[in-house]
Amino acid sequence: MTISRQINSCHWQAEAATAATDAAHGRQPDAAYMRHLDKCDSCAALLRDRREMVDALLALPQAETVDLVSQVMSQIDQQRPAFNWRRGLTWTAAAAAMLVLTFSLLRPQPQAPLPAPAGASVASLEDQPEEAPPSFAAAHAEAVAWLVAQQQADGRWDVAALGGRRQHEPALTALALLAIRGEHDKPVCEQALERGIAALVAMQNPDGSFGGDGDFRMYNHGMATTALLRLWDCGAASHHDALDSAVAFTRRAQQLGGGWGYQPGDGHGQPNASVSAWQLEALGLARQHGWGDPQGHLRRGLWWLSRLADSRGVVGYHQPGDMPSTQVTTTALGVYSMLEAGQGIDGVRDLAVKMARRLTKLVETPDLVAADNPYRDYFASRASEACASANFTKTARPDVTGLRGQLVARRISDGETRGTWNPGDAYAEVGGRLYTTSLAAMALRE
Repeated sequence: MTISRQINSCHWQAEAATAATDAAHGRQPDAAYMRHLDKCDSCAALLRDRREMVDALLALPQAETVDLVSQVMSQIDQQRPAFNWRRGLTWTAAAAAMLVLTFSLLRPQPQAPLPAPAGASVASLEDQPEEAPPSFAAAHAEAVAWLVAQQQADGRWDVAALGGRRQHEPALTALALLAIRGEHDKPVCEQALERGIAALVAMQNPDGSFGGDGDFRMYNHGMATTALLRLWDCGAASHHDALDSAVAFTRRAQQLGGGWGYQPGDGHGQPNASVSAWQLEALGLARQHGWGDPQGHLRRGLWWLSRLADSRGVVGYHQPGDMPSTQVTTTALGVYSMLEAGQGIDGVRDLAVKMARRLTKLVETPDLVAADNPYRDYFASRASEACASANFTKTARPDVTGLRGQLVARRISDGETRGTWNPGDAYAEVGGRLYTTSLAAMALRE
């Protein structure tokens, strides 16, 4: 086995392990990467080395439940080769490290206990907790019940009393309505939605926007417009004029480059992925409901968002590679925006696949998903569902079971706030318990 001695700083090097693994499993490597190999000898040599490594791994005995090649090569794929092989790690040491990892993967793994046979007595289950945690669906339903109970007679929520700021009332109202939407077939929820839609429409400004002049303005507008369009079949369709005005404002607020910032139009700071995701979802829904995309606002926005993704598919906040602490959130909203807002638009699916493959790996990285972040959990869940609906392969279908499990574990299990989530993330002072519980309920919806 040979190892290339000519490792340069080309950013495509990080794709070698993925391409080698894809080829071993009969999948087509990324087309852009393969075109790059025609003009980059060092990357071509690195891919040959990785293919030899895969062949060696395939020759080893493998446990039935372990995809040894994918697991070993993923460790390589997650690290950019930013070092010189002449001065750094020798191949002997690398091979030794690989063998250690190999035999750790082959070591028999502890098996989960078998389920108790039917009719087994409770006394025979010695290690059973007194009360099993609720299922995702049960936790979702309990959160929705709390949200409905907090709604006032006029359709609003007392944002301040629930820990949020009144200037963010349109956005928080929209999130609560989106959380309740999944239960619209229940009479009490249907009534809550009808009251909430009327209350949200009443918050609209004469220019079609929602919210005041602060830096949260476009969040208010994007979330409120998205909620009304999502609630089209729950009574919002009767407010067509309000929606028409809101969609027009979204289009006017777009910056020339294609994204949206905290304030409408150019000259108010850089556009960012988070604010833009809500505007793109609104325009995608508007397109489905008859507004179309006559001047290409939606397509231009999706093109701008696609340019935030680096060569691995990780989506940045303002530009590729920035704010690495948010990369799970931004990559998830990138996948969701591409698939949801870009339905039927040429080229969008291929971009979403690359982002989704990276998100699949990111949600398995403990230090990236451990912190309390309902906004991340919401978009990761939506992205996972969108990938499943699009029939993506397993390698491009993020498994958010772990995220959802952590979310259920953090819920309040007793007292007056039972079924809710304490506001503990960076936006706790902005949205309070209404914000965290609305997003958590949507993340757990099945």
